Amino acid sequence: MIDGAPQLYREAQAAQMLAICPRTLRQLRKAGKIAYIIIGSRIAYSGDDLRRYIEGQRQCASIPAQIRRSSGMTSPSPVID
Repeated sequence: MIDGAPQLYREAQAAQMLAICPRTLRQLRKAGKIAYIIIGSRIAYSGDDLRRYIEGQRQCASIPAQIRRSSGMTSPSPVID
Protein backbone atom coordinates (compact mmCIF):
# COMPACT_ATOMS: atom_id res chain seq x y z
CA MET A 1 0.00 0.00 0.00
CA ILE A 2 1.20 3.52 -0.78
CA ASP A 3 1.65 5.82 2.23
CA GLY A 4 -1.35 8.15 2.57
CA ALA A 5 -3.42 6.25 -0.01
CA PRO A 6 -6.83 5.02 1.13
CA GLN A 7 -7.35 1.32 1.76
CA LEU A 8 -9.25 0.01 -1.27
CA TYR A 9 -11.50 -3.03 -1.39
CA ARG A 10 -12.64 -5.01 -4.42
CA GLU A 11 -16.33 -5.70 -4.90
CA ALA A 12 -16.42 -9.06 -3.10
CA GLN A 13 -14.49 -7.69 -0.11
CA ALA A 14 -16.65 -4.56 0.14
CA ALA A 15 -19.87 -6.58 -0.13
CA GLN A 16 -18.67 -8.91 2.62
CA MET A 17 -17.84 -5.94 4.87
CA LEU A 18 -21.37 -4.57 4.36
CA ALA A 19 -22.92 -8.04 4.84
CA ILE A 20 -24.64 -7.85 1.44
CA CYS A 21 -24.18 -9.81 -1.77
CA PRO A 22 -22.00 -8.39 -4.57
CA ARG A 23 -25.07 -7.99 -6.79
CA THR A 24 -26.71 -5.71 -4.19
CA LEU A 25 -23.50 -3.69 -4.00
CA ARG A 26 -23.52 -3.28 -7.80
CA GLN A 27 -27.14 -2.12 -7.65
CA LEU A 28 -26.27 0.45 -4.95
CA ARG A 29 -23.35 1.69 -7.05
CA LYS A 30 -25.44 2.00 -10.23
CA ALA A 31 -28.16 3.84 -8.27
CA GLY A 32 -25.54 6.32 -7.03
CA LYS A 33 -26.07 5.35 -3.38
CA ILE A 34 -22.48 4.38 -2.64
CA ALA A 35 -19.26 6.02 -3.78
CA TYR A 36 -16.64 4.05 -5.67
CA ILE A 37 -13.32 4.46 -7.45
CA ILE A 38 -12.41 3.29 -10.94
CA ILE A 39 -8.78 2.39 -11.50
CA GLY A 40 -8.27 1.25 -15.07
CA SER A 41 -11.20 -1.05 -15.68
CA ARG A 42 -11.53 -2.15 -12.05
CA ILE A 43 -13.99 -0.83 -9.49
CA ALA A 44 -12.92 -0.41 -5.89
CA TYR A 45 -14.40 1.02 -2.70
CA SER A 46 -12.49 2.95 -0.06
CA GLY A 47 -12.88 2.14 3.61
CA ASP A 48 -13.97 5.75 4.21
CA ASP A 49 -16.71 5.50 1.57
CA LEU A 50 -17.96 2.24 3.07
CA ARG A 51 -18.10 3.86 6.52
CA ARG A 52 -19.98 6.87 5.10
CA TYR A 53 -22.51 4.56 3.47
CA ILE A 54 -23.03 2.70 6.74
CA GLU A 55 -23.51 5.98 8.64
CA GLY A 56 -26.03 7.11 6.03
CA GLN A 57 -28.08 3.97 6.69
CA ARG A 58 -28.32 4.60 10.44
CA GLN A 59 -31.88 4.59 11.76
CA CYS A 60 -32.89 5.91 15.15
CA ALA A 61 -35.29 3.40 16.65
CA SER A 62 -35.78 5.51 19.77
CA ILE A 63 -37.94 8.08 17.95
CA PRO A 64 -41.15 6.43 16.76
CA ALA A 65 -42.87 7.78 13.65
CA GLN A 66 -46.05 8.33 15.63
CA ILE A 67 -46.56 8.49 19.36
CA ARG A 68 -49.70 6.97 20.79
CA ARG A 69 -51.70 9.10 23.22
CA SER A 70 -53.38 7.57 26.24
CA SER A 71 -56.72 8.34 24.55
CA GLY A 72 -55.81 5.92 21.75
CA MET A 73 -55.27 8.65 19.13
CA THR A 74 -51.90 9.07 17.44
CA SER A 75 -49.83 12.18 16.90
CA PRO A 76 -46.76 12.72 14.70
CA SER A 77 -45.16 14.80 17.48
CA PRO A 78 -44.41 14.12 21.14
CA VAL A 79 -47.44 14.56 23.36
CA ILE A 80 -47.48 14.92 27.11
CA ASP A 81 -50.76 13.65 28.58
